[in-house]
Amino acid sequence: MSHTAYTDPNHVLNFESASSECQVALPTNICFVATSSGGLVASIIAKHALNCVSRNPRTASQTDIRSSHVHFFRPIFPAKGPVTLKAYEVNLGKTWSTFRVEVLQGETAKIAASGDVLVTNLALPGKTLNTNWELSPPPPLVDLSSLDTDSDPAWTLHHLPLDCQGLYTAPAYIKNYMPLSLMEGSPYIEHWMSPGWDCSPLGSRDPRLPEARWTNGLLQWAVDMTVPILGNFLETEHVRQKNFNLARFRTVALKQRAARQAGRANWRQVDEPGGDSLDTLEESVIQTTLTMSTEIKRRLPDEGVRWLYVRSEAKSIQNGRLDVHVVLFDEKMRLVAISNQVAVVIPTVGKAAKKAVL
Repeated sequence: MSHTAYTDPNHVLNFESASSECQVALPTNICFVATSSGGLVASIIAKHALNCVSRNPRTASQTDIRSSHVHFFRPIFPAKGPVTLKAYEVNLGKTWSTFRVEVLQGETAKIAASGDVLVTNLALPGKTLNTNWELSPPPPLVDLSSLDTDSDPAWTLHHLPLDCQGLYTAPAYIKNYMPLSLMEGSPYIEHWMSPGWDCSPLGSRDPRLPEARWTNGLLQWAVDMTVPILGNFLETEHVRQKNFNLARFRTVALKQRAARQAGRANWRQVDEPGGDSLDTLEESVIQTTLTMSTEIKRRLPDEGVRWLYVRSEAKSIQNGRLDVHVVLFDEKMRLVAISNQVAVVIPTVGKAAKKAVL
């Protein structure tokens, strides 16, 4: 197994665009199989819209994303070269502006994704009322400091190794903490997530790297990187073992904990049930996002935050169509973002075959 260093996703978003059109090189190690993470593409779309707004003196104070609606038409392959971003002004207003951004790739410049992005200033005053809405059931109480050390017996930490030859490099960027009380077959999955790209590829925090933090620019990527819920509803145990589900999550998490407690520097590198090699995915399925709508409700501190709580709920799985509702909270359980995603459920073998002929 060969490994690669992490790419800071904040650096991926640190690009300037002097006009409505620019090119961006996407990292090859934030992917699912060979395709870029859709949430990262959505974040890049939003960043380009912000760049366009900042160049106009009339709208320079509009520094925040309020909402975005992104369509994904075809996969984006970072190995094939940079993508071209084209922004179109839909509306410029005093309090908010709207841009449409297209993402193109390839010699024929086919549109791979497009997003309608509403930009505003989240600090603008307005009516605020208490709706008495809260999560039901309420999230389990937790001490985040105990999660950070994986010392709470009621929670498990799952952190995939960063393997440049593996199918899933994007999930290796996230440390997921899930309560053991969560039941299989639950219509929702809840977990705390913290950045994992300040770790070594196979182990714990790398003290030579700056502490990674969630920023507003990464929120669309965060809602797309939630632990997948699809495996909870698959019919047979044989198929379930080849897809993510709570039992598999806990099995791997407990193996990783045992390896870490045994002093292994590469404690994240453990045998997974079902494996992830191409020859074990014949009966596996994945969800591929077609549309993603995200509403940003709160501006995180400029320095970012270390923790985000996420709850994702499957609303419907019918005829290969999956609808997921995601809510994101900060460390003080204040609502940060709401996202609705529509995905198609497809066999992974199709993805593997496509990768093989690229």
